[in-house]
Amino acid sequence: MNGYDSTIPKINGSVNVVENMGNILKQNAKISFPAGAETARKQLTNATEVGGHLGVTQGYLKYTYFAVDTNKQISYIVMIDAGNCNVLYKSEGKPINSFGHMGHPGKLMSGPFGHSGPFGLWGNRIG
Repeated sequence: MNGYDSTIPKINGSVNVVENMGNILKQNAKISFPAGAETARKQLTNATEVGGHLGVTQGYLKYTYFAVDTNKQISYIVMIDAGNCNVLYKSEGKPINSFGHMGHPGKLMSGPFGHSGPFGLWGNRIG
């Protein structure tokens, strides 16, 4: 909320974007979360997915998976297109111990890839 929003009393409109956004995202995800996880898994050697979520990046619906290689203490992010299961992005490995560092001023506490993490905003953990 910005300063202006905090001065407005609670309103009740007819379209709740927060409640409906999840349904909109789910309706347009043609690929299941586990299918995306399998594609992400194939991009990694000796790493295991520990979480992921459905979201939007640069206007495109995608799954983002977080994986770790515990032997090398390295973590990865893999983004999979939720419409066709193509790999959109695979990060370089980052040290696992870089979790929880503070970002630049004005940025919330984040993990090595700019997400709250490793588990803060990550839903749908997979084992």
